Amino acid sequence: HALHFIPELRDCEWALFVDSDEFFVPDERFSNRISNVLDEIDETGKGKSPSAVLYPWLWYTSDMAFDRQPGLLMERFRHATPHWLTKALVRVRDIVTMRQQHVPELFLGGRIANSDLKTIDPHTVWAPHAPAYGGGRINHYWPKSFQEFSLKKARGDRLPIEVDEYRRSFSLFFEWNAPDVPDTVVPPDDLFLAEVRQRRAALLDLDGVAAHVNEVETNFRSIVDQYQGRGALRSIYDTLRRTAEWGQLPLC
Repeated sequence: HALHFIPELRDCEWALFVDSDEFFVPDERFSNRISNVLDEIDETGKGKSPSAVLYPWLWYTSDMAFDRQPGLLMERFRHATPHWLTKALVRVRDIVTMRQQHVPELFLGGRIANSDLKTIDPHTVWAPHAPAYGGGRINHYWPKSFQEFSLKKARGDRLPIEVDEYRRSFSLFFEWNAPDVPDTVVPPDDLFLAEVRQRRAALLDLDGVAAHVNEVETNFRSIVDQYQGRGALRSIYDTLRRTAEWGQLPLC
């Protein structure tokens, strides 16, 4: 839809197709600059740089937290599990469609590379494989807290579509999650975190942004209070925490 209904997108050479709970983290050698990433892509191509670069997920888990806490996601959640599914940085002029979300379909002659900028066969990207994190990754904060997950679930439940692709059961919060253990600690780079904080502060200084953030916070608490109703949400959480199977990340 973006390719067909947002003409401004055609003014860009590159676009990164990610969801709002996903964050691109380039390898440290790029000094947190997307321009450095793009320079290396062009330099490595030797006249035919990739049309798309696939960055694998690093799936951040939440230790089954119930309450939403303040702070940046990368501060709140520091445990993660590798995952082979990807999101794509694509050269806009080379895309036919992003209908598969994770992988682009390209015009004839287009080339797809992994984060190490090695050419890959697009027919193999859907099969489980070792993720290539050499050039960067996509931090995917899918579970977050049970309160946040429940509101996300409610939005998906209301989508007027025939196929229930986005209708998630409460049990998935536990199945696609994991407890915090020492082997899964993947904290953010201190410099990267400092620059994120700096950029966030600059955005909050823009006219009207802070007021809207406060409105979102107020609405979140109000909606959660309504949604929980007489402790119903906590009861669902407590029951499933005792019975649900943990740590079965999605295959697709």
